[in-house]
Amino acid sequence: MIFYFSGTGNSKWIAEEIAKETGDEALDAAILRKIKAPHYEPPKGETVGFVFPIHAWRAPKFIVEFASGMTFDDSNFVFAVATCGSETGNALKLLGETLPLQSAYSVQMPNNYVKGYPVDKPEKIEAYVKAAKLRLPEIAKEIMDKNPTISVVKGKFPGVRTGLIGAAFCNFALRTDGFKVDDTCTSCGKCVEVCPTETITLKNGRPVWGKDCTQCSACTNYCPVGAISDGPKTKKNGQYTFQRDGAKYL
Repeated sequence: MIFYFSGTGNSKWIAEEIAKETGDEALDAAILRKIKAPHYEPPKGETVGFVFPIHAWRAPKFIVEFASGMTFDDSNFVFAVATCGSETGNALKLLGETLPLQSAYSVQMPNNYVKGYPVDKPEKIEAYVKAAKLRLPEIAKEIMDKNPTISVVKGKFPGVRTGLIGAAFCNFALRTDGFKVDDTCTSCGKCVEVCPTETITLKNGRPVWGKDCTQCSACTNYCPVGAISDGPKTKKNGQYTFQRDGAKYL
């Protein structure tokens, strides 16, 4: 079983590609949470995977909470694949305090955090997607062979980035008071549909944010008219979803 958490589709695609190779099933952790599915208890000998993006050199709070209720024994092979713009810091090492990880991978994918950075140029998106496409069968084979592997790009100063910057992000950045919607909003409800934490509702046809945010950037990137911003840079930085911008290069 492979569980994934994905804001704009990178990790969803990775999980589904690995599942195709391994003959496994990829399940959306956000949907399982929405339907209040009970925590999965893997049978003996099963391989269980988690695929997710890196948020400020850490695994998203969402996936940590989702995985924390599961129990494993020595017969389970547990792996994680983290998508990232460049590096993971000590995110996978820290996640290992919650999950008994035997294998961990990082896969570079296009940027979607438009609150902070511009979306990648088309040629860069193409390069990331094609490189990932070539690498995923190798990752899948190691998983099927249950070959313990650590293949993670940590980058410089991983302890500082995960320990200090990541902690600050979790404590102070998971807020919704910066979200705004302008008059181009068409009341389509797409933001409500894609929000994994169900924190967005429509009131008088306009999105309103609650407090349970994971900063996945789904609402800003999926808005069909670009009406949503989260800080002054958002609209200048563009929009990215894998389905629209990455999948064309497969």
